[in-house]
Amino acid sequence: MNSFAYNGTWARCEGASGTCFGVQIRRSLCLVHMEEDERREHLAQEAIPGVPVSYAGTRFSSALFQQVLSAYGHHFGDVSFEGAVFYEPADFTGVAFEGRPSFAYCSFLEHANFSGVDFGPTRDFGPIYCRTSISLRDAIFQAPVLMQIASSHLNCVGVRWESTAVLKFRGEIVDMERSVMQQPVAVSAASMPFFAGRAPRGSLRVDSEPLVPRLLSISGVDASQLTITDFDLSECVFTGAFNLDQISLGGENDFGDSPSGVHWKGIIPRRFSSRRVIAEEHYWRSDRAESRGIRSPWKSNPTDVLVVNHGPRHVGANYRQLRKAMEESKNEPDAADFYYGEMEMRRCDPGRPKAERALVALYWAVSGYGLRATRALVALVMAMMVTCFLLVGFGIPMEDPLQEVRSDGAARMVIETPDAELTNAIRDRFSFERSEKAIKVTLDSVVFRSGGQNLTQFGSYVEMISRVVGPLLLALCLLALRSRIKRG
Repeated sequence: MNSFAYNGTWARCEGASGTCFGVQIRRSLCLVHMEEDERREHLAQEAIPGVPVSYAGTRFSSALFQQVLSAYGHHFGDVSFEGAVFYEPADFTGVAFEGRPSFAYCSFLEHANFSGVDFGPTRDFGPIYCRTSISLRDAIFQAPVLMQIASSHLNCVGVRWESTAVLKFRGEIVDMERSVMQQPVAVSAASMPFFAGRAPRGSLRVDSEPLVPRLLSISGVDASQLTITDFDLSECVFTGAFNLDQISLGGENDFGDSPSGVHWKGIIPRRFSSRRVIAEEHYWRSDRAESRGIRSPWKSNPTDVLVVNHGPRHVGANYRQLRKAMEESKNEPDAADFYYGEMEMRRCDPGRPKAERALVALYWAVSGYGLRATRALVALVMAMMVTCFLLVGFGIPMEDPLQEVRSDGAARMVIETPDAELTNAIRDRFSFERSEKAIKVTLDSVVFRSGGQNLTQFGSYVEMISRVVGPLLLALCLLALRSRIKRG
């Protein structure tokens, strides 16, 4: 029995006690309910490649569909499979549609293979429901097309779109590796079920439940022609995509998150702050930890497929281009996270000069690349505490030196101030009065920039260093606070 409610757009088969929904072809019967000899005669006489034909509502087995394909020589004109049900695997491999096929509300209960199909002037593909997977591998769409597909898995590897296209998808997984886009292509997660009001009987999980589809790869794709909306990109491979900085990301695309909380690297605890990351960083860090025999909180490649060139330099390039795309779309939070990822890859890249890596590591340690306000504030407070300690212990004299007035023998008075000295025992140097004075000197050097304090020679050097380091850390702290406010 056909799974769809009869909608009256075609003459209904009178076979099977009136329960068949297939279109009438001969003697008020559909292709399924004809006698075998009659079916063969029909296909031999009337199945002319390029001539319009309708198999609306027909229930196809694999054998019956292969009969039809053989009769038409894998070439169709205007053909209608509207409301048809393929209850066994359907293989359209190598079919050429010279007219406009209709697959509206067509359902596939097993795998549907459209690999290498030339859809010619097709302008509407669907809505289509497939319980398992649909393969459009290396298919060709020559005309502007609207595609509406509900399927567990959609394989668009190597698809060639020669004109504009809109793909609305409800399901779990889409793979677009090596797709060719000569005109803009928009891929989005469909917000509403396609089969509402005329759904097949039984479970239609991929079309009825609110799923967030995952995009597995856009490697080899010209991203300047691609718009992605409301997809899960946590496992998407970007390495190998062209013009990634010109990709358009709309809606609420969900990138993966880094590990958060405290994790142990051997006996050393490490705290991770949560941020958006791309799949390649997960894979690279996991592989690196595995090669060192360290248990890693980062995710390994779930598909066990080698991601070529996903080292820190290539991952950093992906972050840099995605950051530019986010900045163009005014997405400050994700742009900041991708800047952090870009800097992390610079810090971890063994191919960069050691001096550069050390400088970047210092930038990471004191302020999280200008993005971690708490870290920058802690670094500033610690620097001020160290300055105060050094001033109390070695920089502030016990007493201010007295000025000496003497005559130089030529009727001139000379006023001299001897160098400040600190001669008392260390245990006598740490007192409340000296600490208060050290705090004042430190605040003057960091914030107020005033000077003129009587310090020992060592204390003068400490103050000079504080005048450089203190304002720098204060600026990083303010920069991190500004970034936090912009990210909301």
